[in-house]
This record gives sequence, C-alpha cells and structure tokens, in this order.
Amino acid sequence: MELLAGLFGGFGAIVLWEAFLKPLSDRRQTARVLAAEIRWHLQHFHEIIEIRSRDPGMVPQDRPFTHPGFEAVGSAIGALPSDVLIDVLAFYRTADTIASLTKDFAEADAPDLGLLEDFDGILSVQAVDGSKLLARLERLGGGKHLGLRLDDEERKRIASLAEAHVTTVQRRSELRRRK
Repeated sequence: MELLAGLFGGFGAIVLWEAFLKPLSDRRQTARVLAAEIRWHLQHFHEIIEIRSRDPGMVPQDRPFTHPGFEAVGSAIGALPSDVLIDVLAFYRTADTIASLTKDFAEADAPDLGLLEDFDGILSVQAVDGSKLLARLERLGGGKHLGLRLDDEERKRIASLAEAHVTTVQRRSELRRRK
C-alpha cells in the first residue's frame, strides 16, 4: 500500500509541477525579460520624442532597436495570456516600423513633413501603449509597476501627440473615402 501511495504521490507532484507551477514560473520569467526590454525601448522612444520636440527636423539615428530579450524568450511567449501576447507582438512590430522609418529618414536628403508627422504620431502612440503594456508585464512578472517615471506634464504632452496623430489619420482616411 505504501508503495502505491509513494508512486501516486510522486505522480501527483509531477502533474502539479507540469500543469500549474512550471507554466506560472515560465510566464513570470518571460514577462520579466520582456518588461526589461520594453522599458529599455520606451526610454529610447521618450528620448527621441524629447529630441524631436526641441528640434522638429531632427530624427536621431543613434538609438538601437534590437530585440535580444524577445529573441531569447521567443519560444516561451506562448505562456503569456493571449491579450498580453497580442500586445507584445504589436509592440515589437511597431518598434520595427519605427526603426525602419528612422533608417529611411537617415537616407533621405529632406524627409517629407507628412512622414515626419506620422513618425511623431506613431512614436507617441507607441510610448503610451508601451507604458500600459509594461505595467501589465511587470504585474505578470510578479513585481509591482516599476515603469518609466513621467511627470504629469510629460504624460499629457505624449497623450496629446498620440491623440493628434489619431485625429490626423482619421481625417486622411475620410479624405481618401471622399475621393
């Protein structure tokens, strides 16, 4: 009888580990790695926003947009809740778009003002959405929100830039529909 209890007790522990504890641990570790990398990207986005607010014609080229954290945990991101996973993938896709636009601006003699406005809007929306995603990842990682500390004025400025971009995009799509 003790032999059977020992076998099934060990089996129960393995099932508990594999079904509940290990996925929770994997989710926590994945969230921590992604939160650290997204925080790093957000710092770069805020630096670019600050530089662009001082010099509207300047698009800094010295900001790296690599994803070593994402690549390291790429096989484990399926452990994240689906809504967070979708937002993580959207964040990295938009970060790649920002990196591509930055490179395009470096190669252009005189960047198109409309593209620069779009760039500012994308950057602002990414900063706002990324901050929200960062808070969610940090909660999943088992920690409290340690995200970027922005004063109220900076938050309002970024939110207004994002709002202006959304309005501009809506106006452009309305004009296209009318044509």
